[in-house]
Amino acid sequence: MRSPTMRLLPRFRNWIWSLPREKSSAVRIASSVTSSIKSREPKSTGKKFDAVPLLDLRRQYQEIRSEVLAAIERVCASQSFILGPEVEALEGEVAAFAGVGDAIGCASGTDALWLALRAASVQPGDVVVTTPFSFFASASAIVRAGARPIFADIDPSTLNIDPAKVEARLQAGGSYKVRALLPVHLYGQCADMDVLQRLCDEYQLTMIEDAAQAIGGTWRDRRAGSFGTAAAFSFYPRKI
Repeated sequence: MRSPTMRLLPRFRNWIWSLPREKSSAVRIASSVTSSIKSREPKSTGKKFDAVPLLDLRRQYQEIRSEVLAAIERVCASQSFILGPEVEALEGEVAAFAGVGDAIGCASGTDALWLALRAASVQPGDVVVTTPFSFFASASAIVRAGARPIFADIDPSTLNIDPAKVEARLQAGGSYKVRALLPVHLYGQCADMDVLQRLCDEYQLTMIEDAAQAIGGTWRDRRAGSFGTAAAFSFYPRKI
């Protein structure tokens, strides 16, 4: 029987080293959104409004409630609260779903990124190229591995890292060793993996995919997470 987590997927997939002096596309987008929100804020009238929840999965939960509770019961009955058969089953399902040989459960997507970087021999003194338009864990995992993130700006039409900006960064060179490329697939949409893979091959870089928001996403009929040396997914409810 498929785990409740995997059953949800088809329904819901849908030191900084340097920055350019001009505002990046990511900064312009964030500034534009902030200004737009402020301009639409109603003037204070003293009236209190009900808060809009960030996430409400109650209807979806009702559809799989019995399966979720059954899975919790199996865990409690087996007393396998860490690892165990349920985790092993999920790992197998995720690997098959992504089209890869193996999947390993971690405490979080952030830990998965950090462990992937360490396994790829990223170390102090190295540099990893990534996007500035992402959750802070993309850059913090690089710092935690002892390396430094360098940002290549995004393509405003996709909000994903722009391969042309990545190439410009690599061509510029520097006194640092670029060890890896960490593209982020946002909103279920993969970055341009054709060009990014070519750049990794040309410059002998390890690719680590941050696919926390893109489990089930595809690029030319290949699943997100199946391109790089390793990839990180997240099961935080808002991301699947």
